[in-house]
Amino acid sequence: LVGNAGGACELRYDDVKKLETTSAGTLTSGIIQAKANSGNAAQTLLKLTNTDATSSGETDQTADIEFEFTDNPGNSYKAAKIGAYKAADWHGNSDYDAGLKFFTVNNSASFENAYTERLKITEDGEVSIPDNGKFTAGTSDDLQLYHDGSHSHLIHENTGNLYVLCKSGQINF
Repeated sequence: LVGNAGGACELRYDDVKKLETTSAGTLTSGIIQAKANSGNAAQTLLKLTNTDATSSGETDQTADIEFEFTDNPGNSYKAAKIGAYKAADWHGNSDYDAGLKFFTVNNSASFENAYTERLKITEDGEVSIPDNGKFTAGTSDDLQLYHDGSHSHLIHENTGNLYVLCKSGQINF
């Protein structure tokens, strides 16, 4: 622990600065982890990570929040991830795609704790759901909208009517 003039403090591990206080708050390097520890009981872990591939010549950057759970014997399970991203186009120009991505863990994947992208919101406000992902509404998923990779589906079932309203122009079927 190092105290500097003006009240700033540094926390170092192996002589590498890991935490620094500033007049605006704190700066950290590495992964930030927050976990609830209640003795031998199961734990919940919140992990903040930042991946900056610019140091390896790439132009992609992400900042992720990962949610993990640990059971009583100590086995860790990833549950979900939210990632903010910025990715340059494939030409490496200054144009880039940015936004938020939401992931869940695909436990049926061939490798443990593999994340699967479920939803993306771009900087332009576009919302993207991968093929076979569904938008559902209603207690019993009464309304479903999805694309299966080949066809688009709008399904309404169980109760009530399906209304399609067009304020101008026409609806063609």
